Amino acid sequence: MKIKTGETKRKRLKHKKLLLLCILFIMQIGILFSQNIASGATEQFQLLLNNPTMVSSAIATPLGRNWFTLKTDIHVFTDQANFQQIVDVLLDMDNQEQIYNGKKSKLISSIVSKNEIETIVDFVSVDIGPFGIQYRTPYSASVRNELTDTKIKIELIQLASNSSSNKNMKNFYSIQYAEEVTINSGKYTYIRILTICDVNASIIPSAKGILEREAVPTSIEGLQMVINAAKNRC
Repeated sequence: MKIKTGETKRKRLKHKKLLLLCILFIMQIGILFSQNIASGATEQFQLLLNNPTMVSSAIATPLGRNWFTLKTDIHVFTDQANFQQIVDVLLDMDNQEQIYNGKKSKLISSIVSKNEIETIVDFVSVDIGPFGIQYRTPYSASVRNELTDTKIKIELIQLASNSSSNKNMKNFYSIQYAEEVTINSGKYTYIRILTICDVNASIIPSAKGILEREAVPTSIEGLQMVINAAKNRC
């Protein structure tokens, strides 16, 4: 019995260390997005205007046993919707199904609880494959935001209990950032969305290449859906 107790304590200690590392990593990314527009973005203004573009290539890092860490990072400038309209869409947890309803992916949401600091949301991510086959991944996440007159940062973090039990996706983390900017006397909204998660790719042959390739159009479509939904906001 003592041996089992010792093993349990070691496992708990290891889990706490991993959790601390994860928190520190998230804080570092949060600081990055709290700063000014991504380095070099203003120089790419014409290329990025109403044209969602990957900040860097999608990366699928093998974790073993058919699991991969998938990272995507995408940004855009838009004059098709103002900052407040973008904020309204990004914060609208009640209507994710209407906002994210694309050809490559869909997102369904249901609010579990909400207070001034945090909203707990049950999501269902729907990936649409060949012949319209849908792959559904339910997960629960904490949603928090920091909002000023010209900037917003939203963090979505998969709940630890859900991450440990979810057989398809673990350690989901996304940060959505928007900022009102003035360029050449015109006002625009800059948007950037970074997503990192561990995914089970056991049903996908040659998974690394497919995950990286499919992540690009899915990310582009997702950011375009945000802009399209924002256009119709008053």
